[in-house]
Amino acid sequence: MPNRRWTRDEDILVLDLYFKHGRRDISSSHKDVDSLSDLIGRTNASVRMRMVNFAACDPENHKKGLDHISRITRAVWDEFAHDEPRLRQAANEIRRKYGLDAD
Repeated sequence: MPNRRWTRDEDILVLDLYFKHGRRDISSSHKDVDSLSDLIGRTNASVRMRMVNFAACDPENHKKGLDHISRITRAVWDEFAHDEPRLRQAANEIRRKYGLDAD
């Protein structure tokens, strides 16, 4: 898969996955990571790494995350982390845009 910049929509979908799994670490081979990576055309490892980026933003996560977090990732965290219903709505709208049923 080509190396390309992450989009805001992709970050919203990954953040939604992060919250769906209780802000915990999940394997890059997890079925939900597989599904999301197929949907957005990313590798499983890159989706999981993005979840680690969100964990680094999360004050409830006591593990050390990555040192560099993109502006888009930080902005998505700041916009949605304290409003999960709005995050879920935005993620569902993106899924519909991709032609999928919302969760």
